[in-house]
Amino acid sequence: MGEERFVYADLNKQKERMNRALVIGYIIFTIFIFVVSGVNFLAGLNSLKTVLNVDGCTLIVLFLLFLDLKLDKNPERLRYFALIGLIVIQIVTSIVYNASYISVLVCAPLVGCILFYDKVFSGLAGVMTSMASIIIFLVKKYALNMYEGNDSVVEVFTIAAIVLVIGIAYLAVSIGGTFQNDMFGKIEYDRSNQNKMIDDIVRVADSVRNQTNSAMNTMKELEEATGVVDDVVKHITQNNMSTVENVQVQTQMTHNIQESIEETLKYAAVMVDIAGNAEEINVHNQATINKLKDQATTIQNTNSHVATAMENLKEKTEAVKGIADTIFSISSQTNLLALNASIESARAGEAGRGFAVVADEIRELAEKTRAETETIANVLEELSFNANNAAKAVEESTEATNSQNELITEAAGSFDAMSDRVGELTKNISEIDLMINSLSEANNQIVDNIVQLSSASEEVAENSEQAQEYSKRNLEKVEITKGLLEKIEDEACKLDGYI
Repeated sequence: MGEERFVYADLNKQKERMNRALVIGYIIFTIFIFVVSGVNFLAGLNSLKTVLNVDGCTLIVLFLLFLDLKLDKNPERLRYFALIGLIVIQIVTSIVYNASYISVLVCAPLVGCILFYDKVFSGLAGVMTSMASIIIFLVKKYALNMYEGNDSVVEVFTIAAIVLVIGIAYLAVSIGGTFQNDMFGKIEYDRSNQNKMIDDIVRVADSVRNQTNSAMNTMKELEEATGVVDDVVKHITQNNMSTVENVQVQTQMTHNIQESIEETLKYAAVMVDIAGNAEEINVHNQATINKLKDQATTIQNTNSHVATAMENLKEKTEAVKGIADTIFSISSQTNLLALNASIESARAGEAGRGFAVVADEIRELAEKTRAETETIANVLEELSFNANNAAKAVEESTEATNSQNELITEAAGSFDAMSDRVGELTKNISEIDLMINSLSEANNQIVDNIVQLSSASEEVAENSEQAQEYSKRNLEKVEITKGLLEKIEDEACKLDGYI
């Protein structure tokens, strides 16, 4: 639509229009010649034959111009044909009609040729027209003697005026051609720069669009990666919550172990007291062995007490064995929980490395606890065995009391054996007491480690929540960036209309 408004921006269109104008100007010139011919014929200045010859010559030139224009709307030769035709008509009409104004009139159709800005044609037309005027003047003056009075002087000034006008026209063509060349050159230069600028803009737009598409793909990948990280953080948070729950269970179980150990310590203290009392009784029995005959009843009662004490000792021993079994079971469970914590920390990756170290320490302590518990169990088995033997000894002592006179020596030996057993029992109970104290210290260390593990788990949970929050913010930023990139891509696409 915009190009239709500037039809004559095309040089070929300009030449076509100027050729039509040249033909129209020649038609007007032909009509003027016809008028002059008619006037001269009516005035009796020229014969009909002469008038018809002049008009025929003019029509032939006009016909040739029309024919050339029909064959080619933009012929370069048309103006040269017109120039030759005008020179011929100028010579014929100037001589036949003896009219100096004909030479001036011939220049009229050529005025439009100025718009061609063709210095070669303008110079040639000026020279040929001027030469034709001079030749006509010389022929009319010296060959035909057609001038009278001052007519020749007027003709000279007329020719001089024609030459001056032609010179001015040539100067106008030269200046106008320079202006036109500079103007079109500047337009072409600006258009070249504009095309280059448009090419640069389009190239930049393509680059922006390509980079925007690449950035969009990157943002999509970042969005997907952030989603994966968010899922992983959620999974870590869930696993960490499970770890915290397991740590709480372990803490509770450790507290139970500590209470059992404290209770065992109480029983151990009682056992030590009982062993000490048994040893004192045994010494007293040895001191009073010589009075057994007189104090049979007392000895029998004492043996009964000893039997009761030994029964209590067996019960306490069985209780301690039960406690040892409980400790063994708890240590196994602790070991299993530590193993589970190691597995969960391994799943957590780099963030769970600290958990793995703590879990390994807990597992080592659990193994030590189980080993020590097995030792205690062995000692308790031996203690139970000794208690059974002591009970049998008391039984034998009771039987010996019934036959104290016959078995006094055997009873004394039994008391000696019982004294040895009680001493050994006291020693074993002391060792159990030391072991239980060691177990208590180990359990306290386990409690401290579990507390540290719990603190670390809480810290990981807090960091996981922060990471999840950052992931959400990152997703929001990604959405904002995607929106901006889409706007940039839309703006870049608008430049496609300039391609």
